Amino acid sequence: EAENNFSVVLKILPIDNPSLKHAVTSLISVISSTLKGVEYLTHGGDMSIVRAVIKILKACETGSVTQRFCIAILQKCSIKETVIPTLIESNLVFWVLDLLNDSLTKKVHVFCLDFSSALLANIMHSPHTTSFLENNPDIARRVLENMLNLIRSNVPVSVLMHILISISYFSKDNFAKLLEELRFVD
Repeated sequence: EAENNFSVVLKILPIDNPSLKHAVTSLISVISSTLKGVEYLTHGGDMSIVRAVIKILKACETGSVTQRFCIAILQKCSIKETVIPTLIESNLVFWVLDLLNDSLTKKVHVFCLDFSSALLANIMHSPHTTSFLENNPDIARRVLENMLNLIRSNVPVSVLMHILISISYFSKDNFAKLLEELRFVD
């Protein structure tokens, strides 16, 4: 049913019990596997579940199964345009870029890399993100610099593909000066 009635889930998510977080994020991941499920989780523009998942994600140990569930949930929910502002406000772009950069010096589960870079590509694809970056040139510069540095590094091919897709959204005229300054063509 497309009713916003996840008060039980919202009461369970903040409980500090790793096994419970694992179980609940597993369930939410299954629900978010279809567009109808994503619509259920975000019914009426309610981003409570998305925000709770982000909070859990940021507290998770890198590579943990719960972290993988959280990344998968957010990646699957990011196909819905109404979710993107919440992801931007929660600083998910830089969280993903930090994770990808961390993977250059320490072991990060390949699932986390694949799904987080796909999440990044979905966020960057959004008109909301383009508008946000146009209005925040310093943030746009940091994002693009991070992505350009990553393509020069030894990242898995799937991650490289998602980063290149993400960079392609900077090809608009509004970012021409930034691309020139960062010597993108070089």
